Amino acid sequence: MLIPKYWGSGYAQEAVAALLQFCKSELQLNRIVSETQKVNTRLRAMLEKLGYILESETVRFGEVPV
Repeated sequence: MLIPKYWGSGYAQEAVAALLQFCKSELQLNRIVSETQKVNTRLRAMLEKLGYILESETVRFGEVPV
């Protein structure tokens, strides 16, 4: 998590991109799953920029889908 002051600065995208690269090259993972809330549109957009595709939606803890 980042302090709100730093939101939108690209730090999260840079960190996740580095982690994905490490997981693929060093750990030899060919499938990496991420999960977020449907209402978190900024994170969902970032994940899409990094190559993620929406595969399924799940309701957790009684959350009402939007």
